[in-house]
Amino acid sequence: DPEVTPASRQYVRERIMSCLEQALKTKEMGRALLQHTVTSVTRLQSQGLQPASDFDDSIKAIMKGACRRLGIFEKREFLGNGVHRTDGNGAIDGIILLYHLALLQVYSGEPEAVTIVEDLNEYHDKLAREDDSFTGSDVLVEVLLTFASKPSKFLRKISLQAFGSFAAQISQEGLQSLIRVLET
Repeated sequence: DPEVTPASRQYVRERIMSCLEQALKTKEMGRALLQHTVTSVTRLQSQGLQPASDFDDSIKAIMKGACRRLGIFEKREFLGNGVHRTDGNGAIDGIILLYHLALLQVYSGEPEAVTIVEDLNEYHDKLAREDDSFTGSDVLVEVLLTFASKPSKFLRKISLQAFGSFAAQISQEGLQSLIRVLET
C-alpha cells in the first residue's frame, strides 16, 4: 500500500471538517453524521486499523474510557443530577456533541484534544456520583472555550450548538469564565 503523505492527510481532514460543518447546519442530521463518523473510526480502530496518529497505551485507555462513557450518555441511561435534566435531554445532547467533537479531534491528531477528552471523562464521573452540589457547567464552559478559540469555523459553530444545549445550566463560575474571556 502506498504511504499517504501528511499534505494529503491534512487535505482530507479539512474536507471532512468542511462537510461536517455544512451538515451541522441541519442540526439533527449533522449531529448524526458526526456521531456516525466518530463511531466508524472507533469501530475501524477496534478492528485493528490504526488511525493516522498512533496512540500510546495511556491515550488508548483514555479513548476507550471515553467511548464507554459516551455510550452511556447516548443510551440515555444516565442523566446525572436534576440540574442536567431538561425537556428533550438538551444538556445531554450538548455533552454528547462535545464528546464526539473531542474524539474526532483526537483521531485527527490534535494533541490538546486528549486533555479535553479527559475533562469530559472527569465530568461524567463526577456527574455519576450524583452529587447535588456538582453542576459541572464550568467544565463544559472551559471545553467550549477551548474549541471556540480555535481558528476553525467548524469548531466555533459546533461550540455554539453545544452551548445552546446547556446554557440554562451554567453556574456562576461558568459565567465568570465567559466574562473573563470577554475582558481579555
